Amino acid sequence: MLSLPSSTRVFVCRAATDMRCSFDKLSALVQQTLEQDPLSGHLFVFMNRRVPRLRLPDFPPSQYDVIDTKVTERLCQRSSYFVKRFLRPVVKIKATGELFGAAAPTSVFERSYADVTLLSGMLVDKFQYQARVL
Repeated sequence: MLSLPSSTRVFVCRAATDMRCSFDKLSALVQQTLEQDPLSGHLFVFMNRRVPRLRLPDFPPSQYDVIDTKVTERLCQRSSYFVKRFLRPVVKIKATGELFGAAAPTSVFERSYADVTLLSGMLVDKFQYQARVL
């Protein structure tokens, strides 16, 4: 568990961030997006977002049919709680009869319905509560 002084603030960058970035690029993101000093001693949280997309580059739309849509739901948090639905089309190639579908979005924990925004929101809420108590 992290023990932070009460003067430490937590900043969350809501834009999708490539987690392979160097510290220099993350520092630049802090300065540009959050308009903060990366060396200020505050905590900066970055999130990565994987959006599943259906990509069939070898087939024009006239060569396949969308036959179904799978729905995946995640519990998210911004200023309030909401359910985010990922709609994933299932297509059938007309010539061969093969079925294709987009992969389900990855979970933070296996078999969990919690989105990373919910978990990071809970973490920020806990830090804010602890800062008030101390």
